[in-house]
Amino acid sequence: MRYINIIENEKELKSNLSDMIKNHKSHRVRNRAMAIKMSVENKVTIPQLSKFFDVKQRAIYDWYNRFDKYGIMGLIEKKGRGRKRKIQDKKKLKNLIEQYPIQISRIVSEYLKGGISISKKTIKKEVKELGYSYKRLKKFTAKTPNAVLVEKAKEDIEKFKEEEKKGNLSIYYYDESSFSLESNIPYGWQKINEYIKIPSSKSKSVKVMGFLNPNKNDLKSYMSTSTVNSDFVIACFDDFIEQLDGKQTVVILDNAPTHTSDKFQDKIKDWKKRGLSVYFIPPYSPNLNKIETLWRFMKYYWFDLSSYSSFENLWAYVEKVLGVYGISKEYVINFG
Repeated sequence: MRYINIIENEKELKSNLSDMIKNHKSHRVRNRAMAIKMSVENKVTIPQLSKFFDVKQRAIYDWYNRFDKYGIMGLIEKKGRGRKRKIQDKKKLKNLIEQYPIQISRIVSEYLKGGISISKKTIKKEVKELGYSYKRLKKFTAKTPNAVLVEKAKEDIEKFKEEEKKGNLSIYYYDESSFSLESNIPYGWQKINEYIKIPSSKSKSVKVMGFLNPNKNDLKSYMSTSTVNSDFVIACFDDFIEQLDGKQTVVILDNAPTHTSDKFQDKIKDWKKRGLSVYFIPPYSPNLNKIETLWRFMKYYWFDLSSYSSFENLWAYVEKVLGVYGISKEYVINFG
């Protein structure tokens, strides 16, 4: 059985090996130095080293030979040694991943056209080294908001918050959303090569209307299976006003058709007389509406898989969350 034997300068060599193990930038060099040290100090066999470092035994013999011939410097790879990477042109790979962010097989095909046979595994490894990661794509609005209007809205909302801190008014964010058995697909921990299946089927949807005060985590909500039109929204606002404590209230909402209809606009003056003002955020700026965060939590973070097993379960889940939001520690959002 072959081991490394150090005859001269043993203490110095051991010290140099330890320094290489701790400080060398290449993990391959660190592994070689560690293998030599393990052989010298503990008489670890080549089969054991092969298993420990997950390399073939002939690789260990090669490390030994280079150490015997060149000393500690023989463990360091010279520039140009080793197998050449199949992907030399990083710019080409970057362009391909930008063009086909989902279809790795298309990238493999593009390299085959150039005479390069490469596996999906290698493509993924190279792409990660370029700073990419595999994650869910994000939806975005087709149109971009007016930056000037967005900044103005942010300033206005900050002024509302200052008044709220003084106790002069309350801020609520209003919006509608819907839930159905055609479930949203979240990420989740699953065993390799096994999948958690979420039922998905056509069904009527649960329409939800809500007024959220993030400062108090106070939620006033309404549920229905009917079509949400301006009449329905107006009825929600009329009922919401009846629940107010007499303090001036600002409701922040978007420019959905049900909010900009003539019927809705005709009610704004009446609501203002009763202590409720509406403030429209600029088009295509849902990030300014805090209640959007609540819908996202309900659809992606809080739901139980059984919620999608039937419409009745779905209704019960939505009703439960809306009923205890801000009261139960399980269903509360820290808006900061």
